[in-house]
Amino acid sequence: MPKPPLPVILLGLITIAATPARAQERPGAVYVTGAVTVVHEDGLTGESSQVYVTAPGGTTRGWSVGAGVFVTDYFSVEGELASTGLMTAREPSRYFTTFNEERRDRIAAINARWHLLRSRLADLEPVVGVAFVRRYSWSRTEYDRPYLTPPRTETGERMENPVEVQAGVGGGVDLRLGGRHLAVLPSFRVYYIASEPADTSSYPGGAPSRWIVQSGVAVRVTFQPQAAGPRPPM
Repeated sequence: MPKPPLPVILLGLITIAATPARAQERPGAVYVTGAVTVVHEDGLTGESSQVYVTAPGGTTRGWSVGAGVFVTDYFSVEGELASTGLMTAREPSRYFTTFNEERRDRIAAINARWHLLRSRLADLEPVVGVAFVRRYSWSRTEYDRPYLTPPRTETGERMENPVEVQAGVGGGVDLRLGGRHLAVLPSFRVYYIASEPADTSSYPGGAPSRWIVQSGVAVRVTFQPQAAGPRPPM
C-alpha cells in the first residue's frame, strides 16, 4: 500500500481554519475515551515461503483508551494507549523447516488535540503527538522428518523474542458527534516509527513495518469543572 504523508499536514489544517471556535468545554474539563479499532501494517499474512524469517503484518482488530484535559476552550493534551490485534504468518523455509510467526504492537502516545468547533453537536479534531511502540513477537518452528518411518513433523516450543521499544510520531483526525458530556468519535490515526530496531536478529528477512494505520470508533465521556458561583455576602 502507498505510504501516507507525515501527520504534520494537520498543522496546516489548524492554521488555515478561518472560522473562530465557539467554546463548549471550559479549561480544566477532563475526558476519557475508549475505542474499538481496525489496524493495518504491511507484512506477511497467511502462508508464504521465505528463505529467512520475515515479520508478519496484516489487518487486525484492536483497541485504544485515553484521557485528556482541556488547557483552553479549543485545545487539550492527552495520553493514549492503543493495541493492534495478533498478526500471524506461516513461513515454509529450507531444510524441511517452517516458521510460525506472531506479532502484536502496543502504542503509548502523548497528543496535542485541537477542537475546531462547528456546532454544539459536531467538532473536527486534529491530533498530533509523539508515540512509543512496544513490539512483541513470538515464534514456533516446525521440523518435517520425511526420511523417518513413519514420516512425522516435530514442533518446537513457542518462544518469545526480545521486546523492542521504538519511538515515532503520530497524527490523525477525529469527528466528534454528540453533546458536551457524551459523544461518539469516528477516528483515524497514522503512526510512523522513526527509530531503528536495536536487534534485527528476530526478523533477518524483513523487519516490522514502520507505518501503522488505525481507524475506529470511540466513545468519549467529559467531566466539566464546577462553575464558580457568586460569593456569599460578607
